Amino acid sequence: MLKLAIKNHPIFEICDIETRRAGPSYTIDTITQLREINPSAEYYFIIGSDSLQELHMWKQINNLLNLCTFVTFGRPGISADKMKDIHLNPKWTRTLLENYVTGRMPNISSSNIRQRVAQGKSIRYLVSKEVAEYISEYKLYVKQ
Repeated sequence: MLKLAIKNHPIFEICDIETRRAGPSYTIDTITQLREINPSAEYYFIIGSDSLQELHMWKQINNLLNLCTFVTFGRPGISADKMKDIHLNPKWTRTLLENYVTGRMPNISSSNIRQRVAQGKSIRYLVSKEVAEYISEYKLYVKQ
């Protein structure tokens, strides 16, 4: 689906290190491996503010926060005040709030897309035509 989604966008490339890794794939492992491959690169992890409440449960989150810069995108219904209670060291909470991006952003999430497909609702304008056709063809996200 990623290949289909970016086929008309030559500046994007797909990295498959997570799919080649055996067993569970954790973000800390991916960032560590990426830094080994290209130690001089700067890495940014883009996260929606709706995911911050669970961030403290991520594997080795303090190490991860040291290895890359998190950029938090505001999500509808999640205020910056609600983000202050994310169960992390106050230093990290401040950092996450400093890199908080607001503005008019589409309310699109992968979980919402999967839910819409499961409910038989349209995902038009949420994914490319090619991705929608792929999901339909392979009957992804529907109960069988």
